[in-house]
Amino acid sequence: MKRFGITAVFTAALFTMTFGGVCVRAERGNYISMELVYDGSTHHYNAEEIKLKINGREPKALPMPPILLNDYTLVPAREVFENLGATVNWSPDNREVRVLHDGTDVVIKIDSSFATVNGDTQEMDIPAKIINDKTMIPLRFVSQAINKDVGWDALTRTVSVDDKPITATAAETTTETTTETTTAAVETTTVAPVTDKQQNISSISHIKGLGVDMIEINGDDYAPSADLTKSSDSTLLTIDIPNSTLTAEKKDFGDGIFVKKGYYYQLSQKIVRITVELSANVGCNVTKTDNTTTVILSEYNGTDFIDKADNNNPDVQDYSYVGNSYSFEGNKLIISDPDQKIDFERVQYNDNYLQGEMVLTIPADLTSALTDTSFKVGNDDIDSVDISCTPYNTVITVHENRILAVKTESAGNYKVFDLVRPKEV
Repeated sequence: MKRFGITAVFTAALFTMTFGGVCVRAERGNYISMELVYDGSTHHYNAEEIKLKINGREPKALPMPPILLNDYTLVPAREVFENLGATVNWSPDNREVRVLHDGTDVVIKIDSSFATVNGDTQEMDIPAKIINDKTMIPLRFVSQAINKDVGWDALTRTVSVDDKPITATAAETTTETTTETTTAAVETTTVAPVTDKQQNISSISHIKGLGVDMIEINGDDYAPSADLTKSSDSTLLTIDIPNSTLTAEKKDFGDGIFVKKGYYYQLSQKIVRITVELSANVGCNVTKTDNTTTVILSEYNGTDFIDKADNNNPDVQDYSYVGNSYSFEGNKLIISDPDQKIDFERVQYNDNYLQGEMVLTIPADLTSALTDTSFKVGNDDIDSVDISCTPYNTVITVHENRILAVKTESAGNYKVFDLVRPKEV
């Protein structure tokens, strides 16, 4: 009997797993044993392990394992639902987590049994919790709210969340024939023409101008397409770039006129996503030049997305800025030009590189937008800028820290002079 008792002890021996720095003991009988801190106290958790699969794959490096509370499964919000293609945001002031996916907006308040789905209040079987400093939300409720299939395999104790099968519609079948008529119809439903060619997104940048925020998306081969979606309360803008691969370093940005913060990342194999948190409702406009797509966020005028194509180039949208002056952001001088006085072909560029100066002479009266001034820039490329205005011309002297070249862009009622290193031209 002693020998049998010793054998049983070894059979039930414990081994250790780690979830995002949290030490978890799991028995060989597929049990999870760990300490959970929530609701102001510590709880000992000991339950059979629940496996999770998303579209047939187990997500890697979860900061917390799926937790079973009151017979319902809670999972880490961001790591799980971003794997499903959703955008996940956390509001610390309101203690709310928001999940947005394909036009569905789910808002869940921590410790509340009620959530809103596209503004409609719905009751959940279990509230979301902050467990071990991680936001944990009900898996089944949120998955079904964003139109995912949820399955349960009792034999392996595996919960699965999958995209619902897409049934080809007549419109999709017609698009595949690629006739000239159907292509035109498809393009008018998007912000920019759709192409199936995969391309690299080499940079994404945020520029704060006068009364506007600009988000520039640079592709290697052509101006990328951009599909824009705003949340139901107009506090979140999602920009999806189809058929694209992000080669730029993933970064966050913020502190704009309307932008609180934003970030971009590779959402799926073919989609790069930009998520922008807004401080106010905005109008969104898009322009395309060469290989750059620019999303302009300006004061809301009753229209969410402006897509005017009544010009000779259907790829360039007509839009206007708020403000009547200039700004200098990064290496870009942005001048308000509502009367279209600036003609880039008539601007004279003199690179006095031995004196460390780049002089731009604009043969136009810009006194309504500019005044005689000097200001310090102080970055690696530019020391300072002097502006001199007369009723006949405007002279802009850039004091360089290195040799620079000038890229120009006409963006609606603004003209942009981008001072770049020669290899970037």
